[in-house]
Amino acid sequence: MRMKNRLGVMFLCLTFRTSATQCGLVPQQRYHLLSEFNNLNMTNAQCISELKPRTLLTCARACLDTNNCTMFNINNNDGQCLLFSATFLSEINSSPLDGARMYGRVSDTCPLADGYVTFDNPTACYRLSLVRKTWMDAKADCEGDGGHLVVLEDVDKQQQVMEATAAIRDTEAVFVGLGDIDADGKYVWVDGRDLVNPFWDSGEPTLFGNKHCAVLYNHGLHASNCDIPSYYMCQIDTTMMVKWKPFLMMFSS
Repeated sequence: MRMKNRLGVMFLCLTFRTSATQCGLVPQQRYHLLSEFNNLNMTNAQCISELKPRTLLTCARACLDTNNCTMFNINNNDGQCLLFSATFLSEINSSPLDGARMYGRVSDTCPLADGYVTFDNPTACYRLSLVRKTWMDAKADCEGDGGHLVVLEDVDKQQQVMEATAAIRDTEAVFVGLGDIDADGKYVWVDGRDLVNPFWDSGEPTLFGNKHCAVLYNHGLHASNCDIPSYYMCQIDTTMMVKWKPFLMMFSS
């Protein structure tokens, strides 16, 4: 059935069942077609599972049931279903794949259209900017979105972000919300917390030169000059309101 808003909805529930598990009650999820990646194989993405054959709905359900899955790719030609953890997609790292369609999970609080993706545990929205800015300009850009430069005090979050940026860290530095601008050698996150769980790369931080802002580079954090334009990552803190209702999945494009 076609609808004006181009939403496809699947609704399955037997009303006489009493338990949430029996009735298939799960959080409402919405997936958005990332049309700019149509017919592309995202070779840099963090694939966590490969399934086939699948339909659009069963691939989406598999993503919903898989821990840390926030994106999936369904091939309209052969039904191949690829599940991905949170990753930052770029056409730079791709190859042609006819029939491929990439979908990303969206929420009311993550502006996917602006390049943000959802990471879980804890849930927040993240955007990797491939436009180089100074640290202060990057900070202002993130704050303009209602967020801040990324804070990576949580060890699990460190691992997720390191995996999601693996394709670029060997050649590009990425500003994060960490620096010792106010007190030399005392690194503080932009949310005011001290750096308690450091993951500096070997030999870092260097204590010489005008290096007071931290970047992700190679295998961990590096101290960098705040005025050298670099890529950067923004974060929008959010608590996703889980609305329990019969299995409901929506797609938009």
